[in-house]
Amino acid sequence: MIISFRSKELRDDAINEVLGTQSLSPRIFNWLKAILTSLNAASNINDLPSAIRNRFKFHNENIVLVGYYNLDLHFKTAHLNTPTANDGTIDWQKVYRLQLIRIGEIHVG
Repeated sequence: MIISFRSKELRDDAINEVLGTQSLSPRIFNWLKAILTSLNAASNINDLPSAIRNRFKFHNENIVLVGYYNLDLHFKTAHLNTPTANDGTIDWQKVYRLQLIRIGEIHVG
């Protein structure tokens, strides 16, 4: 998948070790780097290892990876034309572009 970031600051926190470990603990930074590497290697959500795939929750127009180290990763599609199913919902199996919009402690139930 192709991963983009909502802001330069979020990108720096996620991929720059010096800047990332200033705002995140080294353990969380390494976890985030591993998750982003897995997402980048997969062609879509279904290609992810089940340990990651099973932690995704769909929330409105977003998808949230919940519960690692008490943090959630909030993503939205980054397609110009988001793939949709017949019922108008996002067809996540066809989504191959995600944008990380938030790293936070707000949990989706």
